[in-house]
Amino acid sequence: MDTLIGVSGKGFHMRYQTLLQLQKEFSSRQVMHSLGCKCYDDILFHKLLQFRSEVANSLNIPEHMIFQYKTLLDMSQMLPADFHSLRRIWGVSNWGLKKYGFAFLTIIKEHIESKHVGESQ
Repeated sequence: MDTLIGVSGKGFHMRYQTLLQLQKEFSSRQVMHSLGCKCYDDILFHKLLQFRSEVANSLNIPEHMIFQYKTLLDMSQMLPADFHSLRRIWGVSNWGLKKYGFAFLTIIKEHIESKHVGESQ
């Protein structure tokens, strides 16, 4: 198993294989807690992971070429509502924003709306 390269105040730098191994061994919540990450929406996070996987498979590219794992985690923590707030998330480039931003914002918006509908019933 590879080792943790370093941890900084705003993020972490880890070899991809280590993260994959941790994902296999533990739940996402356990992995994120061990890396010092704060609260995030686990259901939304998995929706974003699933969508990224589907897009990557359809384009025949590695998943991290769309958005990295940490970027999806930050999305599920910060719940961006528009392009400006999405662009402020670590790992969201202008290119990624233009190419995938609308789709990811739509997933986030629909998830938030479905939570509010479920809570009001």
